[in-house]
Amino acid sequence: MKKNKLLTLSLCVLMGTSAVYAEGDRRSDPNEGIYLRVGAGGSFMPALNGSFVSGSQVIQQTSTFDHGWDADAAMGYRFWTHYRAELSGGYFYNAMKSNYSGTTNGQLQDGHGKAYFAFVNGYYNFETKTKFEPYLGLGVGYVRRRYMWELINSDPANTFDATHASIGFQGLAGLSYYFTPQWAMSLDYHYVAATSYTVRVTSQAGNPASGIYSVNFATSFINLGVSCRF
Repeated sequence: MKKNKLLTLSLCVLMGTSAVYAEGDRRSDPNEGIYLRVGAGGSFMPALNGSFVSGSQVIQQTSTFDHGWDADAAMGYRFWTHYRAELSGGYFYNAMKSNYSGTTNGQLQDGHGKAYFAFVNGYYNFETKTKFEPYLGLGVGYVRRRYMWELINSDPANTFDATHASIGFQGLAGLSYYFTPQWAMSLDYHYVAATSYTVRVTSQAGNPASGIYSVNFATSFINLGVSCRF
């Protein structure tokens, strides 16, 4: 009987000790820590489709864009092996290529779409036991967009713009390569979108003519980045 009690007590002590060491190992996970990240790459904005709502139809309903560029930076914290979260901010720019409705050409001379954005992102990292690490992420935040159309002879009376800010969302997928335990390079894809909204398009010359349009917003980035964990 005494031997059984002693064996039971020994097992309890061993199990308790193992739990303490496991908890200590979890807290001292070498993957934990603050990191900084910067990235830049290409911005690929699909056509901006605007449904005319009211006022004057000062621009045509569809605007297309050339490939542009973007840049962003982030500060985050990695929780153990699989999870991390960050606060990111950035900017993108795409030159406008055309403005039309059906067969009607809006006589675009110049123009662009650009935005500032800030997101809170969460990631899941896939452990591969190699220097390569795939990841998926989701983000929610703030996107402030501005569009500009220069029509005909670039006269200010024929230059129109629109600005809108709203909540935005993004999905991310990428691959990191750790060339040291602290430093990594990454290649990732971002899809950024916001719900449809109405916006007033006005003249930069103070022309009273303006129009209200219901428009969509989406863009995609393909970025190269570098990160450092402290």
